[in-house]
Amino acid sequence: MQSIVRVSKSRFCRVLAAAFVLAWALPFTASAASPEIFTDSIRGVAINGYDPVAYFTERKPVAGKADIAWSWKRATWRFSTAQNRDAFQASPEKYAPQ
Repeated sequence: MQSIVRVSKSRFCRVLAAAFVLAWALPFTASAASPEIFTDSIRGVAINGYDPVAYFTERKPVAGKADIAWSWKRATWRFSTAQNRDAFQASPEKYAPQ
């Protein structure tokens, strides 16, 4: 009878350890598969409507224009110039927030 209890405890510990590892790793794998884009909760505008390329080219936040926009990753991205929009379209991972 004692050997059955020992085996059950051992198995319980292994299952508990596996559950702990999965619970710890799951948030990391979920975020790696689908990174979140900060958007306005009502309009779905990314980074509060600021031009993501301007952070690199002008080194400061510049408000984007509603008529110069592009959709990427289920968010609307606004740009201050058409050239910035084109640069973002060519390489969005380069300019999107990390």
